[in-house]
Amino acid sequence: MDNMPSVALELTRAECLYLSDVLSFQASGPRQEGDGAGLLLKIGAAFLETAPEKPPVSIQVSGDELWMIREVAKSGVALGTEKVGLNLMAKVYQGLLSLYAQPELKSVIELLGESTTEEPERAKYQQRLEQFQRQERSRDPEAYRRQWMGTPPAADKAA
Repeated sequence: MDNMPSVALELTRAECLYLSDVLSFQASGPRQEGDGAGLLLKIGAAFLETAPEKPPVSIQVSGDELWMIREVAKSGVALGTEKVGLNLMAKVYQGLLSLYAQPELKSVIELLGESTTEEPERAKYQQRLEQFQRQERSRDPEAYRRQWMGTPPAADKAA
């Protein structure tokens, strides 16, 4: 997992307890990457760090680990008043989006250019539009008024 991208997943004590109860791994044979043992150790360590009155703890998880959590996080599960399943699903999807959607978004931005309210190319396009409008105005002033200013033709005004 050292080379895999990861995200911080903040877990409450109840979320750690729930995940520890529902996650399992294949214990037969030697430990293998992706068998769930590493994730369970992270969750167990986070559980030990959280006390009933302490704030949530963050653990680093990979995309595969987020998918594992997603598989067991049921939206209707609550421990006491805490909606553990729903909270976990939201956190998992935020993590997955940051791992997978953000890189995709970055590549789109690199390809198309960033779009912001202060678009650097906007002034250039504004100049082109104004130049086009001037050309149209000089060709047929009446048609220009109808198209760009929304005024009716002179013949319609007289009627």
